[in-house]
Amino acid sequence: MEKTLLLGNGFSMSIFEEIPSWTELISSTITDVTNYPILYEIELHRSKKSESEFKKQISQKIMKLKIKNEVNNFDSISAFGKMLNSRGINNILTTNYEDGIAYVLLNKCGYVESGYDNSENIYSIHRYTEYFNDSTGHRIKIWKIHGDIKKYETIQLGLNQYGEFLSKIQDYVNGKYKFKYNKKTVQYESIENRVKEGPLDVNSWIDLFFSTELYIAGFGMDYSEIDIWWLLTKRLRIKKSNECINNSITYIFSEKNGNAMEASIENGLRLLGVLIKKVNRTDDFISDTMRMIP
Repeated sequence: MEKTLLLGNGFSMSIFEEIPSWTELISSTITDVTNYPILYEIELHRSKKSESEFKKQISQKIMKLKIKNEVNNFDSISAFGKMLNSRGINNILTTNYEDGIAYVLLNKCGYVESGYDNSENIYSIHRYTEYFNDSTGHRIKIWKIHGDIKKYETIQLGLNQYGEFLSKIQDYVNGKYKFKYNKKTVQYESIENRVKEGPLDVNSWIDLFFSTELYIAGFGMDYSEIDIWWLLTKRLRIKKSNECINNSITYIFSEKNGNAMEASIENGLRLLGVLIKKVNRTDDFISDTMRMIP
């Protein structure tokens, strides 16, 4: 079965110098509110700026990120594309806003940009960029599910946008999502009906949660990530009554402090049918992650 990789901030931290924290991104001095979508709403209100201005300011901070000098020391950087190809990974989902993954593919692995869908202006249901390596024939799509700094209004930050994004994900899964593409109105049946009819065509990154072996790495799975948690619970509900869903989801768990929150997240994922693989992280994030994917 085809595989998919979902990469979080762990990838960015392995590529870029001095990744700003959430509180640094939104210039917050509040220390006792740890739910970042809510903290964003508070700071947006305090700033007295329009949301567009506020997001633009945040995107400019991210655009200033610099590639680490030591990136070139890891063989896994130049081998990243080959690793993806050999494992049958043709889609990467990421919650990162910047272009760290694309940088590695374009500058270190011989890929070129070969296609895209950038028609969405705020939410990211079907927007992607495709890359192709002519020497290997490998084609891969990157789906920035939480937005792109080059289109800063898509950056998903506040609880308001998380909530509205979740409603669109729900509509897509339930067959109620409509959108305009090439001047035509597009709507797909529910995922449950589509998997009964045969292999699931990938029209959105959401489909990959139901049709491919999904590996999640470098992503903290904080409970504020309501879109991902909802998809996992919805998949479990559909799977209960639909034997056609037979893919697996694996969380590559990097144990840090062994605290109660980490244990809660790990147990919650297990009970939702997610497989857990534990990795001892080194400085080579890509190598560590790929060791966990057969």
